[in-house]
Amino acid sequence: MGFMAAKYLFVASEIGVFEKLASGPLILDALAAATGIPPRTLRISADAMVSLGLLERVDARYRNSAAAAAFLAGAPGPDLRPMLRFWDKLSYPGWINLESAVRNGRGQAGFFRFNEEEQQIFSTGVEAFSAPAAAALAMGYDFGRHRRILDVAGGTGSFLIAILRRHAALCGTLFELAGTCAVARRRLAREPEGARIVGARLLLVDLWMDASRTQPPAAPVMAGEFLIHAGDGQSYAEDEADAWLAQTDWRKLERRPLAGPASVIIAEAA
Repeated sequence: MGFMAAKYLFVASEIGVFEKLASGPLILDALAAATGIPPRTLRISADAMVSLGLLERVDARYRNSAAAAAFLAGAPGPDLRPMLRFWDKLSYPGWINLESAVRNGRGQAGFFRFNEEEQQIFSTGVEAFSAPAAAALAMGYDFGRHRRILDVAGGTGSFLIAILRRHAALCGTLFELAGTCAVARRRLAREPEGARIVGARLLLVDLWMDASRTQPPAAPVMAGEFLIHAGDGQSYAEDEADAWLAQTDWRKLERRPLAGPASVIIAEAA
């Protein structure tokens, strides 16, 4: 019956049972009104939580257990509701195919192709799951000997936030997929440490041509050098570089002239 208990927990969290009881005990009808759930079906859900030790029922009033009050009701500190939402909405459905995966030795193709809502659920769920590890790493390693941190596949930036919170002199860079970065930007904007997590810069130095593909003159001439010695090389225009940057999630900032015909295109991680 473990899968039933898990699903009961997911639903109770999703409909707001623990959150609505954060301010104190409620009778069934009051809790039903607060959550917008019919009393009959809410009783089924709430009584299941009582049997699992996450709610208590005293004098016909439901109240959060100590664990639910600490981790599922929105209290300051670790909030496990995003993790439950991730397990329910994204992870749980895939486990229906466990037998097929075991028999065939293949996982679920395309799992990480999220839409915007699913990406939010995934990223915040993983952050909630890994929050204890982020705090432990920030405390357990002396980051004070460093000046900059690059967090590759760093999710929403929760590890960087935990580390920078303890080390005021550090700056960090988060390197992630574009969809995750969209969630991370919103997350970092809410934290003072977010101002110290700067975007990576990309500098492309070449004889970048203008739109006419004739200026600077050395650039089209050099195309012959590439043709002769490389076979498939050529000179490129600035607008071609702009397209590459857009396709690979970089945001162009500017192009600056250097010495002679060379110039540098400066881009920032989008």
